[in-house]
Amino acid sequence: MFHNINVANIKQAIKSKTSSDSASTKTSQKYSGDKAEQLAQAFLEEQGLQFVTKNYYCRLGEIDLIFKDKTTIVFIEVRFRKQIRYGSACETINNTKQKKLIKTAEHYLHQHQLTESMASRFDVVGMAPNTHNVTKVANEAQNTSLVIQDKQNNQYRIEWIKNAFQRF
Repeated sequence: MFHNINVANIKQAIKSKTSSDSASTKTSQKYSGDKAEQLAQAFLEEQGLQFVTKNYYCRLGEIDLIFKDKTTIVFIEVRFRKQIRYGSACETINNTKQKKLIKTAEHYLHQHQLTESMASRFDVVGMAPNTHNVTKVANEAQNTSLVIQDKQNNQYRIEWIKNAFQRF
């Protein structure tokens, strides 16, 4: 089962590069990361989460996407892997990265005066090309794994892990 994401209703629709200057200055890795973040944003909006901001940066680090899920603020790390030979994209978030994300999230909450007033959680969205033509949809407890398709008909396997880790 393929899920075509309706990106017409989001602020940043997936589109091909139109400027050769832009294409030449971005590395393909950065472009893949940006595209993964855009696909993840569209996917999460389709799941009913409310977009807040993307690429929140402070001296402590960066958070790819921030959403609201009812009364919970959700900090989302997006990972893209071209191949899953050495493990899934979600498996690349080690303790050091988790600590960095937690400190950055605490900074965000403090800056927006949300420290005491709002519950928060950390989700991970992993993405890789669907090279094995997997179509099975899994939804186990809080995890979702499925195949999505972008406007160029490229298929990606997306894995969404809710509450992937906790504050220490």
